[in-house]
Amino acid sequence: MPDTLTVFTTLLLARIARVDRTALQLIQERLAERGVTLAEFRLIGALLGERVGLTQRELAERLQITAASLSALVGRLEKKGLLERTPDESDARAFRVRFTPQIAEYDWVQDVVVEVERRATRGIPAAELETTSRVLAAMIGNLEIDDTPVPS
Repeated sequence: MPDTLTVFTTLLLARIARVDRTALQLIQERLAERGVTLAEFRLIGALLGERVGLTQRELAERLQITAASLSALVGRLEKKGLLERTPDESDARAFRVRFTPQIAEYDWVQDVVVEVERRATRGIPAAELETTSRVLAAMIGNLEIDDTPVPS
């Protein structure tokens, strides 16, 4: 029979997964209403704040997708006029992906996340949200960095 910590952790991870699935579903629905896919949204998010853009390799790593998948995705957003590929000045074999001025028409995409996050956190005190954020950041760090076996 599993100990209390194991049961708690399993339930906690299941709840985290459910929040993620539900929030992504809501985000996807809002994006679809305006003709944007979740993958396109993720790419736009990955480029936010990148004044000189990123190389396709950097983008693929950041999004954790294959180079072929990224190339198709960038191609779709190029056709929409939102992105452009330009030669990388430091590596003649690479291309940098950056926004075109037309991306300003997509400022609303950030509002989608804000709307869903507000809905998800409605009625939860700010102090609890801050604690939750710290705990989740620590859990991410534990899972991504620390490969030390945890005693059972």
